Amino acid sequence: MVIAIIAILAAMLLPALSAARERARQSNCLSNLKQMALGCTMYAGDNKDYRPAARQSHHHCVGAYASPNGLGLLYTGGYNTTEKSYYCPSVTKFNDTLFLEEGNNNKAFIGYSLSIYKWNWTDNYDSHRLSGPFPKYELGSGYTAEAPAGPGTMPLCGDLFYADEGAIGGGVEQGKHGKSFNVAWADGHADANLDPSKKPIIGSTDWHMAFWGFEYIWRSVEGKL
Repeated sequence: MVIAIIAILAAMLLPALSAARERARQSNCLSNLKQMALGCTMYAGDNKDYRPAARQSHHHCVGAYASPNGLGLLYTGGYNTTEKSYYCPSVTKFNDTLFLEEGNNNKAFIGYSLSIYKWNWTDNYDSHRLSGPFPKYELGSGYTAEAPAGPGTMPLCGDLFYADEGAIGGGVEQGKHGKSFNVAWADGHADANLDPSKKPIIGSTDWHMAFWGFEYIWRSVEGKL
């Protein structure tokens, strides 16, 4: 009888414990993005107010140490040298041994991506000033090309990303906190954005989400959906 009661209590407590662990991971993720925002702010202070530039086709990887890309510039430049902060704690598939490893420029994926506002299948680099003017989002997501209103609604980076087979064994990882997405903004703050409809999560193989998902979020924050 006592064993049965213990088993029932354990079954009741497990979901609560699991939810508590995920809340802790989400909080840790948000802390990581605050570090990214601070790193980008310091980087911009040394680079005429421009955020780190990312190759459009690899906005979600850090490149190699000799040729860093995107958020990898924060690490090599000494703005954020905590390697763990480049990985969302709710995602466990990443091969972090590739972090800035030479010869793996296109496979050194991390758990966060810079917001990309256009896509043309080239090796062009995207960047913009943190104080504006801001670029128009031109991702063909069904919206008229438009720029965010100010630094507080210009997405900088977040836990919306796509990683291909070379990084995590195939597929897409995105929005790992249920109906909430963590985003860092150009004014330096980071917050959790609740999306009850989970609209950015189209499907487990839709790589477009990593691009237009940021647009959906800033438009949602500005009430323009």
